[in-house]
Amino acid sequence: MQADFLALLGGIGSWAFRTALTLFLVLNVAAVTLVLIRRDRRMVDRWAPRWLAANLVLMALGGGVPLVTGLMRAGLSLLPTFGSTASSLPK
Repeated sequence: MQADFLALLGGIGSWAFRTALTLFLVLNVAAVTLVLIRRDRRMVDRWAPRWLAANLVLMALGGGVPLVTGLMRAGLSLLPTFGSTASSLPK
């Protein structure tokens, strides 16, 4: 049971990192492409704060979720498993 939960946490952290990285790349490639095609300074001025906020959210998601799941995995691995605890208790 504990190994399954540790694997689940590892999968969630990995999925969050890969998803955030993919969205980060898509967002920035789209932004650079639009700037190169339109060459409109007003568009850059209008969308730069939103672009920056989206990048910050994706970086926080890509770094924060794996960090939290990694800390949870480390904490759970320090706990004894239920089977070993029950077998070591006096009868």
